[in-house]
Amino acid sequence: MKTNRWSLMLFSLLFSLIFSLRLSAQSTADRIVGTYMTEGNKAKVTISKQGGKYYGTLIWTRRGDVLDSKNPDKAEQQKKLTGKIILRDLVHDEGSDYKGAKIYDPESGKTYSCKATRLDNGDLKVRGFIGASLFGRTTKWTRLAE
Repeated sequence: MKTNRWSLMLFSLLFSLIFSLRLSAQSTADRIVGTYMTEGNKAKVTISKQGGKYYGTLIWTRRGDVLDSKNPDKAEQQKKLTGKIILRDLVHDEGSDYKGAKIYDPESGKTYSCKATRLDNGDLKVRGFIGASLFGRTTKWTRLAE
């Protein structure tokens, strides 16, 4: 009887430990959620979570509420940039790293592969690239106070 109680207590302790570690990892990943000013103060992007992935929505541009005129899809050219999802399918890798995304550049109308790193101060290093991440460009997004 004592063995069963100890086994049950040990199982409960291990379950609690694993569950709390999982919650801790989840909350670390979700630290990316928020609003950012892009490099050069050109736009504001809000990152939100849908399922297990993160998405970035353009909520403001320095040019105002303009149309997506550079988009290769003619139907999209008639839509406004504000409210457009420009970052999609970003997943937490480990630590402060995120990967597996696509990012749309409204200035060129091109879409690139993307990865991001959350910096200690809350800002993001966002890298857009073609093929290998070696061939791309990194930009810094500044976290805005909420």
